[in-house]
Amino acid sequence: MRLALVSLAIGLLTATPAGARDRWPLWPSELTRIAAPLHAGPGIGVPEAHKLQALRALERYPDALVAGLILEALGDSTASIRREALQSCLERTMLACVPQALVQWQDEAGDPGVRIAALRVVALAGTAHLTLMLAALRDPEEAVRAEAAYTLARVPWPADQASRVCTALIGKLVDTAPPVRRAAARSLGLLGPAPVGAAGRVADPAPLALARLLTDPDPQVRQDAAEALGQLRDPRAAPPLLRALEAGDEVHVSRQMILALATLPGPEVDAALLRLLDAPPRGLTYRNGAEALGRRPTPSEALVDGLVARLREEALQPFILEILLMHGAAAAPALRVARARGLEPALDLAVDRLLAALEPPTHAPPIPAWPAADDRDEWQLRLRAPDALAAAAALADASPAWLGAAAAGALALPHGPAQRRAWLLALAASTVYLPADDAVTPAHLAGWVTDPGLAPIDRCLALAGLGRVDRAHADLRDETHAAAASDRDPTMRGCAATTTRDAPTLAGLLHDPSPRVRALASFTLAACPIEIPRDTHAELARLAHADPHPGVTRAARAALTRPPRIDRCRMQRVDLAGASASDGLGPGWVDLLWRGQPLRLPVLPVGTRRWLVLPGTEPATVLPNTGA
Repeated sequence: MRLALVSLAIGLLTATPAGARDRWPLWPSELTRIAAPLHAGPGIGVPEAHKLQALRALERYPDALVAGLILEALGDSTASIRREALQSCLERTMLACVPQALVQWQDEAGDPGVRIAALRVVALAGTAHLTLMLAALRDPEEAVRAEAAYTLARVPWPADQASRVCTALIGKLVDTAPPVRRAAARSLGLLGPAPVGAAGRVADPAPLALARLLTDPDPQVRQDAAEALGQLRDPRAAPPLLRALEAGDEVHVSRQMILALATLPGPEVDAALLRLLDAPPRGLTYRNGAEALGRRPTPSEALVDGLVARLREEALQPFILEILLMHGAAAAPALRVARARGLEPALDLAVDRLLAALEPPTHAPPIPAWPAADDRDEWQLRLRAPDALAAAAALADASPAWLGAAAAGALALPHGPAQRRAWLLALAASTVYLPADDAVTPAHLAGWVTDPGLAPIDRCLALAGLGRVDRAHADLRDETHAAAASDRDPTMRGCAATTTRDAPTLAGLLHDPSPRVRALASFTLAACPIEIPRDTHAELARLAHADPHPGVTRAARAALTRPPRIDRCRMQRVDLAGASASDGLGPGWVDLLWRGQPLRLPVLPVGTRRWLVLPGTEPATVLPNTGA
């Protein structure tokens, strides 16, 4: 028994999990208990549902542990068990299942569902079983023929075999069963144009064969044929598509036809699409024509000129502007010519905006120098300018005495969240306080913090702004911090961790399930003069040693090694404009250097800028080649 345990342990340590199936057994008997229903002898009546449940429970485990069990289930006497085992083989791409799948396929009297699943598994072997799959196209069962047609498109055939496959699929375009015709059409589109041989490209017979399906009695077949023609991009498909559009069809079929037409090359297609935009076929709208024109791979000058010439048509104007935007820089020359000739004021403004979107500036204009600290009027103008957030950060650095009263006045105005952000950032990151007799602004700030309809950044900035209220409103501030610390949103709990100075609250946030909250709570204990109780110190030691997130471990170590005396801390702002994408951790975290220690802390974007508002007096710098 001990030898078996050691052998299994070695196997678990050396084997490599397959993909996302990384659930390795905790005990040697775990897998044995799960698979017990699959090993039941013929005389033992195990319900079919128990076997299926056992097979599905194996999905969590890697191939190295369950491959033998799945292969064993392929020989089960119950069709549903064999079908489920074949599906597991397909999902795991287990080539070892192919021989057993061949046996299941050759049982012509067997369950059709099992044979279809077996055919899918046989396709895992690639081109080795071409003859078998071509023969499956002639199977008496309609579902088997349709599956064979779909399966042929999943294999990357070499050039010499691709022609045989395409010929066989073209033959199934006249099958008596609509599902088979649909499958053949879709597979021809997925396989793409005919390969180029030594003598050049041979005329591909697939487009003309598919074009005949545009008059098929089944609308789904017509739709799939149109989609396949668009994938083949053969110009010979344009005339039959135009004839079918002019004849009219069901809306979903006509929409697919016009989208397929838009993928075909040639100036005659450009002219046809413009005509269809002017007079949409029955059942279609201007929107359908605009969608097709916007998908033209390489719009010609004639097409762009035709669109610009129609700009004055009020019904078409919004759609044409959208099409030209989709075509990008190719539309800019014709638009400039049209403006030079003269446009009505409203249309000229729309074209000017479109050109600004098509030709963005290559560099940002220089930012003028910040006003003097006592120039209150100029600062208020800058906090309403496009660079308001940068101005707010600069104003917080200056922290003039008038900032508290000015922020109270600005925050009392009936502005939306976007207009408040600059004043909230300036107030939160400054050293000034709101006026002592101001009871309205603290109430506004508390209301914004607890408003779940606001974005997290607006709620967090309001919470940080509460740190600048007078002591007379300490009860309101503490109640709001307590509410934020228990908020359902981990972003808000993280903001509470950076703004509260209450040791019990921070101790509780160290146990939060979100690493964002644990990291910020640890950093606040590292940066601020907060007495750390013995049990909190023990929890920090545990996080520094055993937490799975590197941001939490680094912040906990910083708290454990903080200086014996910290005089004060205030909210400070770190500009992350120079940080690039982080590898391996996803968005929301940035690497910093603080007190000579590397940290990884979460980031909350403010508008298009990225700022980190943290407690402490020592500045933090962004490390290169890290990200937010």
